[in-house]
Amino acid sequence: ILLDTGASKTLVKEELVDKECMSGQTVPLRCAHGHVISYPLAQVTIQVVGKVFEGKVGVSKDIPVSVLLGVIFPFCLS
Repeated sequence: ILLDTGASKTLVKEELVDKECMSGQTVPLRCAHGHVISYPLAQVTIQVVGKVFEGKVGVSKDIPVSVLLGVIFPFCLS
C-alpha cells in the first residue's frame, strides 16, 4: 500500500478485486498528468495499521502498486 498525499481517492489494482465486488458504476478521476479517466468502482474492505475500512474504490489495471491510498478516510468515492 502506498499512501498518496496528493490523492483524495483510493485506487486498487484490478487483480486484487473479486468480480463480485464490482458495482457496475464508474467514477471519473483526474490523474497527475491532467487527464480524466473513468475507473470502475468496487466495494472493498482494506485493513491499514490494524484498522478496517470499507468503501468504494476505483479499480485500475495500470497502477504501479497494489493499493494507492488516498488521504481521505474512509476512502469512499460515492
